[in-house]
Amino acid sequence: MLLVAGCDKLFDITYVKGTDGTTDGGSDGDAAVPHPDAYVGPPCSAPAQLASFEALATGLDGITFPDDRSFAIAIAASRVFMAVPGEPFGQLATVSTIPGTTWAYPGVTPDGLTLYLANTTDTAVYESTRSSTSSDWSPPTMRTDIATTARPGGLASLPGGELRMVVNEGPAYREYAKSDTTWTKAQQTSSFAELTTLTSGTLGNPSLTSDGLILVFTVTGSSSDGVYFVKRPDTALATKFSLATATAWGQLTKISATTLATPYLANDCSFYVIADKILRHYH
Repeated sequence: MLLVAGCDKLFDITYVKGTDGTTDGGSDGDAAVPHPDAYVGPPCSAPAQLASFEALATGLDGITFPDDRSFAIAIAASRVFMAVPGEPFGQLATVSTIPGTTWAYPGVTPDGLTLYLANTTDTAVYESTRSSTSSDWSPPTMRTDIATTARPGGLASLPGGELRMVVNEGPAYREYAKSDTTWTKAQQTSSFAELTTLTSGTLGNPSLTSDGLILVFTVTGSSSDGVYFVKRPDTALATKFSLATATAWGQLTKISATTLATPYLANDCSFYVIADKILRHYH
């Protein structure tokens, strides 16, 4: 167990063991953030169901990575923490420019330069930026062009620099696009009930792959609990994610948990999810 300095108290992050008896799948049990050179290639296009995982840390409520997984932004006790390669999750450092205890649902752009957070007090979405991956994050500012009920997730970066984000918006999900300085709602929106095969559970935590072609989400409260994915053929704003085509979706893993949060599908087709505050890495 390691104690991590927070804003005004110590936050407890405890290592837990995965299926291989270590905390990160290696022999040293350091539960380190993946190194950016661990995988170089295009985004995952053929996700597969996985059952084996390593448990990296407990006490976390949210996690997000850039495209190369060169660092991680984590939410713990509603505070924002950051880990970099070689550092165990148990040694997360508080992001000093993002103070407070009201944060949730982190989402970072694939280049690692812009961070989105939901504020649990005013329910608005906030944005923090930096000029390079070695620079400090700016103090978060409210985004008035994103719905106040939205919950950010993993973001996509399309050719030409357009960003995409799929968010929870009440009982539905909504896609947003940002090609200049403003986020605009896509013309399409889908209720989670439209994912008809899984209506017996509660769907949430939508997260895009970096190319915008795969949406990852969680299901809780049913016999089908776990992490799922759904594909679409293109990133046109009119193209919805749908489970109507059997080959377009699937289950990444089955998990029996009270809460699931912030799934992230990496380029190498491994994925992360927080189950009952324990960060799991499936690969």
